[in-house]
Amino acid sequence: TTVQNVMTSTSSLKTACTRLKTLNVALIGPPGSGKGSYGKLLAKSLPRATLITASDVIRGHNLAANQANATPNQPPNSSTNNEEQLRAMASGSLLSDTFVSEVILKYMLRLQEENVNRRTKTIPGSAIHIFDGFPRTMGQIQAMNETWPMHLQIQKAVSLEVPRTVCEMKLLGRRECQSCGKAVNIANVNNIDGFVLPPSLCGCIRPSYTQRDDDNPAVIKNRLDVFDRQTAPILDHYDTKDGGGTALLRFAPYRGYDDLARFQTALQHWLGVQVGGKDSTVT
Repeated sequence: TTVQNVMTSTSSLKTACTRLKTLNVALIGPPGSGKGSYGKLLAKSLPRATLITASDVIRGHNLAANQANATPNQPPNSSTNNEEQLRAMASGSLLSDTFVSEVILKYMLRLQEENVNRRTKTIPGSAIHIFDGFPRTMGQIQAMNETWPMHLQIQKAVSLEVPRTVCEMKLLGRRECQSCGKAVNIANVNNIDGFVLPPSLCGCIRPSYTQRDDDNPAVIKNRLDVFDRQTAPILDHYDTKDGGGTALLRFAPYRGYDDLARFQTALQHWLGVQVGGKDSTVT
């Protein structure tokens, strides 16, 4: 298979990479929990951290495949297959577990190869990979366990604990300002289950807000239902992994991004990582 060919051709790379002390963590949270934004912030603050966003990896894979299959009489069409699959993800429909696992694995192997080549003989002492959007199902975990090398498999998971009502409000409140191009949120979450998340606006004098087509009640309900049905059981998997209690961190961002410092401290103790320093290590 394609994955077997990739893994066979990179056997020397995998030998080098096993010398890396890598920590692979999945960031899990329902739509509207702020997972994507938190992932970007954490990747900047944690030492030697890289954010792997599944939708971006799949988008890049599809664009590359589309260009590779283009002919003089049929130029590459970057929208068809790519956008169909991304729309499926946005609406809450999940892609094939095998397809997603293979695409992410090939990306990870390529990323490792680039890291080793860039550092030549100097192998870094630690690395953190934060996965956003993978794994989404138990089938993807099974595919990962069966086909991925051990040093790339995800050992731990972080769960953003945000109530469904809050997620619905945040998703329905998403807007884009046509005046400045910034993403804003007009939802006012005021002490719902302890969450206080005021609107996040752009500050334009005459803002003009538009809403995404897929930010409607029907699509949002489906996305949250899919998460509860197919993704949430992953938390049970990590909660009982390695005897229980060590592979899953649950965190409730009651004040949104204002809780980032508290989140960093919780991660620091859980992962054994000194946050923010170049010489920080994974223990």
